[in-house]
Amino acid sequence: MKEEGLIKSISTTKFPSSLLQSALGCGFEVYANENDGNLCGNHLHRTQFNNAMTNIEEQCKKLISSPLAGSLLTSSFSLKEDIQQLTPLEKEAFNRFYGCTNIDKMERWRQYRSIMGTLIDISFKHNVSIESVALRWLLQINSNNMVTVGTKLGMDFMEEKGGPPYRRESELRQVFSFSLDEEDMDRLNDTTDLSKDIQSENSSAQADYIDLTDKSLWL
Repeated sequence: MKEEGLIKSISTTKFPSSLLQSALGCGFEVYANENDGNLCGNHLHRTQFNNAMTNIEEQCKKLISSPLAGSLLTSSFSLKEDIQQLTPLEKEAFNRFYGCTNIDKMERWRQYRSIMGTLIDISFKHNVSIESVALRWLLQINSNNMVTVGTKLGMDFMEEKGGPPYRRESELRQVFSFSLDEEDMDRLNDTTDLSKDIQSENSSAQADYIDLTDKSLWL
């Protein structure tokens, strides 16, 4: 279809490294692979330190969605130091990004507050928003990363109805106004506990392998 001009590019969603290797090896030109990723979920970022990903990332960009963890990594959550302060919708967001872990809820909350505390410190250091620090970290992990941030339709109408000013766009643009130094990156990496999961990612890669040279799998 691409050769016939019917599509411009091919992108994938949540392909493991082994499947991307197989696709590229079969001649498919994959422009980008989309994955959820943020400081609250290190399942994506540990692959950045996996040597097996090096060659793949040179050929295929990484499109990261949910970079602010469903608003958990925004200023609206920064002052909520107790889990009981969360609204029902906020608790739903928290459980969505932490519900798959095997540790109890209070321990998950302590981990989250540790991440938020680090973001707040670094945001004050650079005089930027919490959101921009979380986004900047994703971009600096790998120069081939792309980040997409969604928003709810109608949020900009709140100001017209007497609500707070709509500033999210300007806050997010601050991501291009500064860089995180080595100390900042180390602090943020530590909050995600990246090093403990690298071995797990490497050991599971073979289990995810699908051989795309088998044409019975092709459409």
